[in-house]
Amino acid sequence: MIKLGVSAIEQFSYGDNCWTGMAYGFGALVSSGIAVFAEFDAVSRFRQYQRAKKSFIDKGIDYRMVDMMLPSRCQRDALQVAANDSGFREEVAIYISKRGYRWYNLLPDFVLKNPSYIFTPEFWKTSFFVKKNGNGNFKF
Repeated sequence: MIKLGVSAIEQFSYGDNCWTGMAYGFGALVSSGIAVFAEFDAVSRFRQYQRAKKSFIDKGIDYRMVDMMLPSRCQRDALQVAANDSGFREEVAIYISKRGYRWYNLLPDFVLKNPSYIFTPEFWKTSFFVKKNGNGNFKF
């Protein structure tokens, strides 16, 4: 990513081949964008992990909360880590298995039902910009 940016600057400074510089610049921009969205996703999953763990510790297994996190593989992973850390690993693993989810279910349910949903603001808000709730609980 940094090397692409440096190459773009070098190409533009030479002045003889601006198309190559633009290609390097575009590559650097796309790489940076992917890294930023990966960071947003990681922060969102961590916040969901924190909420789930707090909910497990405070209330035990709340299946409404578990059901909210099942449709997405990333959320299921955060849920399973929270369940493991709070002592409910087996119960949550059995519940997830009974709901029909397996290790190979990678795509979220909503993408399978309506692929154009990924272009809506709701998807971007719930996937990359999960807000921190003061009391750590999910809103139902």
